[in-house]
This record gives sequence, C-alpha cells and structure tokens, in this order.
Amino acid sequence: MPWGLMNAAGPTVPRANFNGAGTTAVDAFPFGVSAYGASDMAGNVKEWLANPMGYGYVVTGGSWEDPAYLHTEYGEQSAMLASPALGFRCARTVGESSGNQGGERFRFDERTPVYTPVSEAEFQSFLAYYRYDRRPANPRFGARVEAPAWIRERTWIDGVDGDSVLVYFYAPRNAVPPYQTLLYVGSAATFCCETLPEQLEWTLGPVIQGGRAVLAVVLKGMVERPWPNHE
Repeated sequence: MPWGLMNAAGPTVPRANFNGAGTTAVDAFPFGVSAYGASDMAGNVKEWLANPMGYGYVVTGGSWEDPAYLHTEYGEQSAMLASPALGFRCARTVGESSGNQGGERFRFDERTPVYTPVSEAEFQSFLAYYRYDRRPANPRFGARVEAPAWIRERTWIDGVDGDSVLVYFYAPRNAVPPYQTLLYVGSAATFCCETLPEQLEWTLGPVIQGGRAVLAVVLKGMVERPWPNHE
C-alpha cells in the first residue's frame, strides 16, 4: 500500500483519483504522496511495469475510471494497448545498476497447489476442530431503518472468546416469512472505503426488492469494526 497499512476507516477519497471523470494534475492529492515522495501510486492512471506477463506486460495501481479496491491488484495488457487510463512512471537508477532491476516475468501458471486427499479419520478430526459450539446469540439490537423496499436491522451478537459481532439483516417488504435468505460477504472495499450496508444495498438491492432476505456479518478489520489499537 503506498501509504502504509491503512486504517480500515480511512477512505481513499482524499488520497487518490478513483471513480472520476478523467485524469487530474499530479499534485492534486497532497495526502496521496507515498512515504518516498511518489505521487499517484494509486489511482489517476494505471502504470505499466517492466515485468512481462502472459502475452503482454503487468499493469497495476488502478485508474480514475476504476473502483478504489483495484489499486492493490495487478493484471496484464498487450504492449500495443493505448488508453487514457494507462501510463508509465519514469525512474532513475541510483548507483551501480545490475541485472534487470526487478523486471522478472510474472508467472501465473504455477500458482495452483496440488492437494492430496486425507483419510476419512483425518477429515473427521478437521470437522471436529472447526465445529462451532452451539450457544445463545444474546442479540443486542442497535438500530432499525425502514426503507421503501426493505427493513434493515443492526444487531450485535456474542462471538468467540467474548467478542461482539455486528450483523445486518434485511427483510423485504413485499414478501412474508419464512424468507429465502442470502448470506452476503463484503468485498475488499469494505475494509478500506465503504461500509458493509453501503455496498450491500448497491449490490443486492434488486434481490431484496425481489422478495429475498439478506444477512451480512461485519468482520474484524472492516470499516465499522476496526482492529483494536490500529492507527
């Protein structure tokens, strides 16, 4: 991450140009400068890297037309591609240069591990290890929001080792229980840029309007449940 380990509640909006209408000046986001003085390591335009990958070269960093979470990802593009959302960064080697300066080929054809099946006895031991103890949830209702298409309830329940777990439940207005319920898991954006309800309602709003309920758990590290003592 260009700005170090981010606080989950720290948005990228004042740091980088994402979800925009075009490029901005290099110094338009003073809070986006990295610890080494480099601007726009995330957002604005994606960057070419020197590393070959597949049939082209690696690009990374995300651009003005991308969602914020893409700045931690990388992919490949043909070397012949021209795009207003893709550029490169000039760099000068300090001191003696040697080798290819980190320009090794990115390999993605050897990343899938080969697993060996375990015995039935070992499999049962794994199940026993990960099986949850059944205990009362002890729900503590926090807030209830009524929208035209659904009712959202915010609830805390007991977790493991005394932890409190935040849960959201969406009940559709145009259906009667028992509901067909979906379990939603938030994407990486809920750890840095948006709350789980914001993402869920944008993603599954039509599903709830269609009569299904949705349950979502706010995991540790997400925007509403930052890690303890995390700056």
